[in-house]
Formats: sequence, structure tokens, C-alpha cells
Amino acid sequence: VENTEFTAQMAQFSSLGEQQKGNELLEQLIAAQSGNQLNQVVGYIGKQVVFEGDKTTATDGKATIRFEMPESGIVDMAIYDENGLFIRSDSQSFAKGDQSYQFDDPTLADGNYSFKVGVRADNGGSIVAKTYEAGKVTGVVNGDSGILLEVNDHTLDLGNVRRVEQLTS
Repeated sequence: VENTEFTAQMAQFSSLGEQQKGNELLEQLIAAQSGNQLNQVVGYIGKQVVFEGDKTTATDGKATIRFEMPESGIVDMAIYDENGLFIRSDSQSFAKGDQSYQFDDPTLADGNYSFKVGVRADNGGSIVAKTYEAGKVTGVVNGDSGILLEVNDHTLDLGNVRRVEQLTS
């Protein structure tokens, strides 16, 4: 091997070694950042988070549903039991924006329910509104896909949280 080729190969080996060291340092930095993010998210425990979903829980005959109105109008809301059987419906006018409605019915048993929300369109049809559910954060998991919150007996990706709220007594 000529001197110039030998020198070029040595430079390549040196460059490769530096790249490997840089990759190791980058991995260490990412791991440290992930641990730091986990420590910050632990503060969510005990708080209520709101995220896209169509589930609610009834307590003492009351179940709150949350939705986003794309425009002002009349809303048709229905609530279903865990087996998908229709329980009750109601209609009411709401303004554009984030809204909530509480089904208040003493015959509504404590438990889990699903709901649907439709906004009456000007053409006589219906627009499906985005619906949200809320739940208390009971744990934080550092999963393979990132930070996950334990909410309502399942895990939720941190990126799906729309709002964090202080629970009221």
C-alpha cells in the first residue's frame, strides 16, 4: 500500500471512530432527556386530562359529555350503556367552541357509558362533532413509543392530551 492510500485509510478510520463516539453521546443525551421528561410528566398524576374519546362515567345519576362545536347550532346527544344499548337522548342549542353537557337523571346507574353528539346542519343533515372524554391520571409509563399516561384503565399517549385540569373535590 502506498503512503497516500495508507494515510487516506487512517483518516477514514479516525473519522469513523469519531462518528461512533458522537452517536454514543447522542444516545446518552436522548436517554437523559427522556428521563427528564418522565420526571416532568409525573406531575400529571392526580390531575384530570381531556382527550379525544366518546366515553363517560355516571355517578349519582350524572354523566358529563364533552364536545367541540364546529359552529353554533342545535345538538342532538345520546348516551349508551356499556353494551351499546340506547339509554337517553337530549337536544339543546350551543355556541361554537368547546362545550359540555351533563345528563342529570336519577335513574342513570353508576358506571361507564358511551355517547354520540351530532350537530344539526343547515341542509337538514347532521355534522358529527369531535367528542372528548376526561379522566384522572393514575400513573405514568415510559413506553417504547414514548411517555404514556394511565387514564380510565388504559394508557394514553401524552401527545393526545388536549387539556390538563385540576380536579375539584
